[in-house]
Amino acid sequence: RQACPIGIDIPTAFHLASRGDIDGALQAFLQENPLPGVCGRVCYHPCESACSRDSLDKPVGIRSLERFVSDYGKADSAGDRAVVQKRQRIAVIGSGPAGLSASYHLAGLGYQVTLFEGRAELGGMLRYGIPPYRLPRSVLDREIERILSIGIRTKTKTTAGEDVSWEELRSFDALFLSVGLQEGRLLSELNPSGAVVITGLDFLADPWRWSREPDTDKVFIIGGGNVAIDAARTLVRIRRGRASAITVVC
Repeated sequence: RQACPIGIDIPTAFHLASRGDIDGALQAFLQENPLPGVCGRVCYHPCESACSRDSLDKPVGIRSLERFVSDYGKADSAGDRAVVQKRQRIAVIGSGPAGLSASYHLAGLGYQVTLFEGRAELGGMLRYGIPPYRLPRSVLDREIERILSIGIRTKTKTTAGEDVSWEELRSFDALFLSVGLQEGRLLSELNPSGAVVITGLDFLADPWRWSREPDTDKVFIIGGGNVAIDAARTLVRIRRGRASAITVVC
């Protein structure tokens, strides 16, 4: 539990699951983490590296259990609503994992929360940076629906400073800024004639758009991290296995 970035009560979740109480195990995860279905798929699970069982044979599969209980457990989100509603209004700017989590916990404490998102759909990099083959959109939508069900107002296609002014936002009692890191970096010396050059994040945000470009018959991917490999594997799926024209250089 110490190694978990958000301090999930892992022992309690495992204890309840071992007794067959899958719903209770899910509730244990939800006490700290409103996105167990997401983290059960894409978290880098530092908890498992710190698991004392590793000294005996191998770590307990904590992330796998989180994924399992999120898929098969049931949680009544109505029980997460605060009994007493506070008068303070809070604006959360950005609907990625930080914005969604902040909204969930603030609403659970009784604050009146309005979640602003510049894009058409909620999720931030969970939706626009992680490919569906790693994080199915049905899972993400289910988690977001559960978060919003405790009484969170949302405003999509609303960019702070443009569609809603900072002066208007001053009417709230507090602001939580969670705009994330949504701009990739291009190599300044890379300027091949006639080629379309984009960042990996731009591609992953709308891969079908770029795959229809006439200049993407041959694709050269620079980098070997998660974004680069996600881009390559997404292209393979779009092209239904025709990956001969995809080159990854690291």
